[in-house]
Amino acid sequence: MKQLLKPLKKSIIQISLILIFLLINVYCNLTLPSYTADIVDIGIQNTDFNYIINVGTMMMIMVLIGVLATIALSYLSSKVSSAYGRDLRKMTYEKILKFSNFELNKISRSSLITRNTNDVYQIQTFLAMLFTTILFAPILGIGSIIKALELGTNLLWIIVVTFISVVYLLG
Repeated sequence: MKQLLKPLKKSIIQISLILIFLLINVYCNLTLPSYTADIVDIGIQNTDFNYIINVGTMMMIMVLIGVLATIALSYLSSKVSSAYGRDLRKMTYEKILKFSNFELNKISRSSLITRNTNDVYQIQTFLAMLFTTILFAPILGIGSIIKALELGTNLLWIIVVTFISVVYLLG
């Protein structure tokens, strides 16, 4: 198992950048509702058109930052997962080359080809999804709990119970 994680050590900087871009993306997603609330509570209530324009501009900037973070996240995720797939295929191929004739006759060649293509592709796809989707959900859940604490809402317990229930059901 240790050898399977070894190729990821080469990508530790990119994985760190993936986590940073993921946090930026979550932050941008969580700040947009606050801007919307400010537009309604302050801008529309006081009929302050300049305030609405300023907050709307800030919203557009946050969306742009979020889009750029998502693009960078997707690019780095694809790069890391593809490099890992390449390294895993190379490791598998080198292992197969060390098989004896008895082992090669015991395992069909089609099975070896499948292992070296389809199975590695599945692992590669999972790794890309891990970076872009699977890590996004818990970070967003924790961020929403923190945001609810900042807002001081009385309904925070609903978010906490929901988050704990989802973690329990998935774990």
